[in-house]
Amino acid sequence: MSSQPFIPVRLVEAGAPSRQIFTPALQANGEPVWQPGDAEVHTWDINNIGWAHGDVAARQDSPGVRGRVYLTSSRVVLVATGFARGSRYSGYDPTDVIVGAIATKVSQRRAEKASANTYLVGQMRLPWLQAVAFAKPDAAKALRGEVRLMTQHRTAFGDLELATLLLRHSDPSHTENFVNWASHFVRGDRQGWASTSEGDSAALARVPVAADVRTDPGKLPVILYPGARIPSADTASQGLLSSRSFT
Repeated sequence: MSSQPFIPVRLVEAGAPSRQIFTPALQANGEPVWQPGDAEVHTWDINNIGWAHGDVAARQDSPGVRGRVYLTSSRVVLVATGFARGSRYSGYDPTDVIVGAIATKVSQRRAEKASANTYLVGQMRLPWLQAVAFAKPDAAKALRGEVRLMTQHRTAFGDLELATLLLRHSDPSHTENFVNWASHFVRGDRQGWASTSEGDSAALARVPVAADVRTDPGKLPVILYPGARIPSADTASQGLLSSRSFT
């Protein structure tokens, strides 16, 4: 199976065509273009989009955005505006991690003009989701509302490395609800899929609800999802619901 470095956050123009394997396509109003695998959609407000390769301390964040997270039966999609205000968002392209600063050293007015009809988006397909880390409602203020969606991808050198899609719920009380729905959809996508082993299927059935997950003080609780795939065009469809989007 072919694979490529997975960069889960991009800049896209509404109406631009996309196969939606790695990057969601957007309607003119900025909402995702839905696929057959998106059989059920839940959505929440967010105020941060970010991503990281390797250690999450090396994260690239866009705080203060105005956005939504869409959780469906086959993927997680983030869509936001407001990222160009003021100065310094770096855009991303499939062939180059950092293409350039869309709003660096330009005025607020020029930044807004440059970003017209352009959205900051993120996507994690459920076949790739290996683990989710999340902040409890009573977490430290700096972490409240945070969700980290983790997978392993292959670097340009072929090595396995953690790749994380980050989001921050505007209302931190929604975080555990999001995680519980994510667990529900991952189970629905993987259990019964031909290549999911009996062991992984049994382990998925034991995935706990978010409120029951405990961890050491100062650390985020983590839920693991057995049977995750490395992001690639070949693995995007590896699930009962995910396969419907690519048939």
